[in-house]
Amino acid sequence: MDHFSFSWLPYSSAIRRVLFGLVGVFFLYAPTAVYANTCEATGTSTCYYASPNGTGVGTLADPGSIQSTTQQLSAGDFLYLRGGDYTQTYLMDDFDVILNLDKGFRFQNPQPSNAQPVTIKGYPGETAVLRGDNSRPCAVIDGSSHIVISNLTIRDCFNIGVVVGANAPASDIRFDGVVMSNIQYNDNSAFIQVHSYSQVVIENSTFHDYIPRSSDNFVGSYLKFFQARDILVQNNLFYGNGGGIYYKHGERTLGSGGFTRIIGNTFRNLSRHAVYTNQNRTEVTGNLILNSEVQVHQEDGTRGVPFTKNVVISYNTMVNSGVVLNEGCESGCTDGLSDLGASDATVNNNIFKDSNYQIWRYGSNSQYDKGINLTSTNNCFDHSSGQQFSYFSSTNFGSKGQTHTLASWQAAGWGNGSIETNSQLQADYSIPAGTACINMGHTAYGSQPPSSGQSVPNPPLLFSSL
Repeated sequence: MDHFSFSWLPYSSAIRRVLFGLVGVFFLYAPTAVYANTCEATGTSTCYYASPNGTGVGTLADPGSIQSTTQQLSAGDFLYLRGGDYTQTYLMDDFDVILNLDKGFRFQNPQPSNAQPVTIKGYPGETAVLRGDNSRPCAVIDGSSHIVISNLTIRDCFNIGVVVGANAPASDIRFDGVVMSNIQYNDNSAFIQVHSYSQVVIENSTFHDYIPRSSDNFVGSYLKFFQARDILVQNNLFYGNGGGIYYKHGERTLGSGGFTRIIGNTFRNLSRHAVYTNQNRTEVTGNLILNSEVQVHQEDGTRGVPFTKNVVISYNTMVNSGVVLNEGCESGCTDGLSDLGASDATVNNNIFKDSNYQIWRYGSNSQYDKGINLTSTNNCFDHSSGQQFSYFSSTNFGSKGQTHTLASWQAAGWGNGSIETNSQLQADYSIPAGTACINMGHTAYGSQPPSSGQSVPNPPLLFSSL
């Protein structure tokens, strides 16, 4: 790939808009060449257009490059990428990538806002592809806020597909309707990596298949988060050779991570996990999880505050999958922490079809005595060989736990309202009306408020306004 360095356009925002108005009038009354002009901008905002080989001013009839058109964007503007493969890279600050909004990048005035974000979008009915060369990331957003990335295919990138927040974290980034695949795994890879940004939404998108690391065929997670705040991942499809979501390093100070909500996704036949989380106040709700698992407190690597607390796992349908609530460091932990692990968790109204349920399997006797404040109610268990619950069950680490049946689990004080029965899951994983598990699983989610009756407070207004 070739690359260009950014050079700022000499025109002011006002002059640019006059020029675009004149160009629009010309093409409106031109007797030849009719263009199906898609433009969703309103008011004084403008639509720009780029194409893989564009060198023009950024109109539909004379599209520009990604580099030239992104430099012109301001509040409420739309940049449409016409169909084709975008391979040209642009050097700015720390990155040489196809879509470069690194920390030195600035939008034109008026600046984007929550009400008037900048939208970079594949042109409707066409397939715009940011196609890397497997030697670098494909895109970076760092230091800019209020951006929507929509209807794009991103593939063939190295290690990370899209970097969000490498050095200058900001807020309000939305990915909607993107398709990502074929990221070359190297180390700590991700299709989208978010570091320290807040108010990030990833929705209606599809993620599948790493290119494995050649030395050991290892692959990573499609989405990876580090110390971010207020994350919403909803209505996405995850499948293939990789893991779904990994919240690796959680909040540094208590409450600074806001809420992480993983809602209404499908995790299908992944080679690794569905969800790993080390972030307090994570909610995994209304998902269909097939042949993978949810692990809470995947490692002791997060710094700053005790974790992983107040996680809610509710209204999910799990088939050949499971939930693992892990123990953590008990005392003398990094940063002087103690009592780490998946405590104060809520697991309710899920369907476990031939799926495991493990709770602090390697916990110690003293951790058992201290208790983990688990709320586990109203779940539907449907296991061909009988459901078992591993509760502090590994005798190599402690002798007080055991592997329970549902009857002994309930006799010990857990599992109120839970049942063990034929769930009658249909081929589409729905539950017939009038059956015992009708109020459990992902198809029951929707009429139930996400945190109703649970220990996690209601989500911030951020999510109710999206």
